[in-house]
Amino acid sequence: MEVTRSTPSYVSLQALQPESGVLSESAARFDAGRRVRYAASVRDVFLVLGFGSCLLLPRPAHADSTKQACVQAYVDAQRLRKADKLTEARQKLELCADQACPASIKKDCGPWLEENLRDQPSIALVAKDLAGEKTVDVQVFVDDVKVGDQIPNTPFKLDPGTHKVRFEAKGLEPVQIEVTLQKGEQGREVLADFSKQKKADPTPAPSSAAVQADTGSVRPTPALVYVLGGVGVLGLGSFAYFGSTGKSEENDLADSCAPRCDPSKVDSAHRKMLIADISLGVSAVAFGAAAYLYFTRPKAKENSAWVGVGPMRDGAGAFVRGSF
Repeated sequence: MEVTRSTPSYVSLQALQPESGVLSESAARFDAGRRVRYAASVRDVFLVLGFGSCLLLPRPAHADSTKQACVQAYVDAQRLRKADKLTEARQKLELCADQACPASIKKDCGPWLEENLRDQPSIALVAKDLAGEKTVDVQVFVDDVKVGDQIPNTPFKLDPGTHKVRFEAKGLEPVQIEVTLQKGEQGREVLADFSKQKKADPTPAPSSAAVQADTGSVRPTPALVYVLGGVGVLGLGSFAYFGSTGKSEENDLADSCAPRCDPSKVDSAHRKMLIADISLGVSAVAFGAAAYLYFTRPKAKENSAWVGVGPMRDGAGAFVRGSF
């Protein structure tokens, strides 16, 4: 049996191109379609890789920090409101009521902020100058913290409780006022009236009746006061000496021979005790007399002058009369 092998023949498209215009056009369309499909495949790969890389990127830290700040402000605001620290609470509530905070936090912080504004008391600062006219050129301090160089034209909000408000105007004494505010008390007036510091006009001298001026009255101490004082001191010394020695002798007799002691020794001890008692009495009388003479001593005027104002023919005049 004879087998005939046939070798396939390959015909290139380019070879057929001159012979058949239709075949050449089909080959071109096939080649263009293949290029389009390849470009689409490459594009899909890049899209998948880009989307995956976005999923793998970390979330922004700003969002987490903002949420944490909102939560902390939410907690702090409640604590501050319970402590009646409404100024600090308002700042926290304004933070947690911001649009950047989660909705679950904003829905509470918004109404709380409105309630806090209603509860927080305020004062209306007013000052009057020396002429009694209202002025704003006054420095104001609240609890030793400067509010401004001029009085604010709107009420100043404070926490409930007692506060010290100090007004300072140039050339005048400061005015300090203590005020106690209740929750919800709005626009309470605090007035500093500097017109009360007006200097009083000098009082005119009386038109009649002289005024006596004592220019040199003295009260000399009598010499007897010093003598009696010396007697009192001596009496105290005598009392101390004879009292101590007499008591010592009495104790010795009681320990050694009582009740059969020598009468002469007993008399000596008694005599010393008697002298001590008399000395104490003399000292007391001398001090008492000296004190009486000292406090009742008379005045001795050395120089006296009289100053007066009286009517004269052409008006009024002043006169001075004295003795020296």
